[in-house]
Amino acid sequence: MCTYRDLPFHIPGKQLAAYSRHAGVVELGSPNPGTFSRFIRRGQLTFDDGHVVYHGILWIRRAKYIVQEANIPARW
Repeated sequence: MCTYRDLPFHIPGKQLAAYSRHAGVVELGSPNPGTFSRFIRRGQLTFDDGHVVYHGILWIRRAKYIVQEANIPARW
């Protein structure tokens, strides 16, 4: 699984990082306990090495799919 810099029209830019699929590789949302922080950062993806990626609020479903698929261990 790789993360890329965002360019217009869903064209991937420079590769920022690459991760293997395993449990706990990425978490969705803000680690801060405040309600406002959780609301604003609900598209925040935090990877296990501390790398943080933001998805816009309109793409929150895509961020949920990324978390779901990334945290499944690879079968091969």
